[in-house]
Amino acid sequence: MLAQNLNRPTAAIVLGAALRISGRPAEAIDALATLIADQPQLPAPWFELGLAFGDLGQPAAAIDALWKAVDLRPHDHQYWYALVDQWIIANDPIKLPPHLLPGAKALSDGCLDRAENLFREALKAKEDADSLKLLADTLIRQEKSEEAEALLARCLEIAPDFQAARFRYAAELFAHEKFLKALPQVEELVQRHLTDNLLATMRAQTLAGCWRFADAIPEFERLLFQTPKPGIWLAYGRALRATGQSTKASAAFEAAIEMLPAFSDAYLNLAMVKSFRFSRVLTDTLRAQFARPNTPAQRGRLHFALGKALEDQGEYAESFENYHASNEIQRKNVEYSAAARSNYVHRSQIIFTSAEFARRADNGCKSRAPIFIVGMPRSGSTLLEQILSSHPAVEGVGELPFMNMIASNFDDGKIIGDVRRTYPEFIRTLDAKELVRLGERYIRLSQECRKLDRPHFVDKFPNNFVHIGLIQLVLPCARIIDMRRHPLDCGLSCFKSYFPLGQPFAHRLSDIGRHYADYVELMAHYEDVLPGKVHRVIYERLVTNPEEEVRRLLDFLDLPFEQKCLRFYEQDRMVITLSSEQVRKPLYKDSLEYWRNYEPWLGPLKSSLGQVLDLYPQVPKSFPKPEAEWTISLSNGLAQKTGYSIATRYPSSPR
Repeated sequence: MLAQNLNRPTAAIVLGAALRISGRPAEAIDALATLIADQPQLPAPWFELGLAFGDLGQPAAAIDALWKAVDLRPHDHQYWYALVDQWIIANDPIKLPPHLLPGAKALSDGCLDRAENLFREALKAKEDADSLKLLADTLIRQEKSEEAEALLARCLEIAPDFQAARFRYAAELFAHEKFLKALPQVEELVQRHLTDNLLATMRAQTLAGCWRFADAIPEFERLLFQTPKPGIWLAYGRALRATGQSTKASAAFEAAIEMLPAFSDAYLNLAMVKSFRFSRVLTDTLRAQFARPNTPAQRGRLHFALGKALEDQGEYAESFENYHASNEIQRKNVEYSAAARSNYVHRSQIIFTSAEFARRADNGCKSRAPIFIVGMPRSGSTLLEQILSSHPAVEGVGELPFMNMIASNFDDGKIIGDVRRTYPEFIRTLDAKELVRLGERYIRLSQECRKLDRPHFVDKFPNNFVHIGLIQLVLPCARIIDMRRHPLDCGLSCFKSYFPLGQPFAHRLSDIGRHYADYVELMAHYEDVLPGKVHRVIYERLVTNPEEEVRRLLDFLDLPFEQKCLRFYEQDRMVITLSSEQVRKPLYKDSLEYWRNYEPWLGPLKSSLGQVLDLYPQVPKSFPKPEAEWTISLSNGLAQKTGYSIATRYPSSPR
């Protein structure tokens, strides 16, 4: 393949791995050298190079190569596993007792099941730190992280000076983004190894992961003075952006590009700084990266950045082509069915009825603390959270995953008793005590994210609109705000946003339009069955007449008017969403009807929106309704427990 220049990067990586596994690490290093010189932005060759140096017994060279891999891909579990191995060899070599040697050899040979069995037998005979750590090592390689973390925590209880176990534990927590748990472990390691820049980098990254950006920024600055790396520049820029220092953030991302011109993540992050404008020179540098044999993910990031660069220059046709190319690449990696979402909306209308809410009127946790902002992404929810969190009675805590987590527990298809667990149908089977417990669980989980002693907090996770029925049942006193923006501005903004955590519907205009229409339909349903429960804010009205809209909103929340809410941009708080820059400025109208710049290409979005677009900001008076039948086709058990089950038929939709 290499001789014919076919799939050159992948072939070179596989050749290096094959040579290493065949016991020829020196040849593997030679095979990887050319690829690394040509494609230094690829983390996989650095990873293989580190493994080869490790096989040659050169831990310092191995750590250097593996650190470069981790710098470029900081949350890859396998990269961290290999890096920890070499760090342990260099810093805290382990001398194993004879009874653990067979298991260690099985682990070294990759016989993971045998190694696990041997270490478990050893632990049965005697609980010691070495056995706990080695079993944890084995489980990590089998991706059994939860048990591995528990074993490592126990290991450190027995042997708090066991640095190899502590680094393994810290790296495992870090790789799974459990930053709050990782931080004390990392701090302990740094105190014992004050000159180790790898550990110092890990501490800075962990502080940033804990949103302690004010502490992380000086740490990054010290590291960049001593050992500048493109990934550190990137993390530094993100921390600056989160604290509102967009000019410095842009400079940091540009420094990463200067150090590694093929670094697609740096272009992506630069494109996400809304106030930054790509120069012609930088745009040309960006275009040149497409000549490299990038991975699909890298090409997706580069296309997105080029879309933003061309948008800055008013070249909307080519800008749209690049946004479209980026989304097509991203869509290949997600599972999304617009029909399934419409199905869910119809099922929710059948389950969550006026009668059901009346039957459950006295159920749930009675906390008045939560305020939910729901709607579409890019609708202005971060702006609204910033306005509300400027009120002395309200704390903004960002987008919390907890309601989605609770709902997903009821949608795994398991048979509980004689009922199949599907959501939202399974909610019918929950008794009053369970609904109280679920509401209290949400409050308890949310409390861990709160830092201020204020009576209310805002959860602005927009997709919670699909859980309004559940919210009403478990938190009946919670307030819900529907933040709504013009469907073409909102839909286009979704399409040309690179969402850090993903929005699977946002990669095709037709899917975005249908998702928006489903959202409007479901919200209309809840307005019918829960009158007065949801307060709607129209983005265009908010930016053109802010005081009137804010007063209406605070009246709905039973809160007194505060002038600070109109000066929300003066608030000093961390914001890490895509709107982090906008909420630090006074209200502006530049984004109104921005869709007109891209109108020639928005046909699929308009078609899928249908009457929702025609009537905005009004809501259609009718939607295609599902038909419910009294059958037992869903499951016998549900019929026995609730007196019926549901089969739905979906008439053809005009959308």
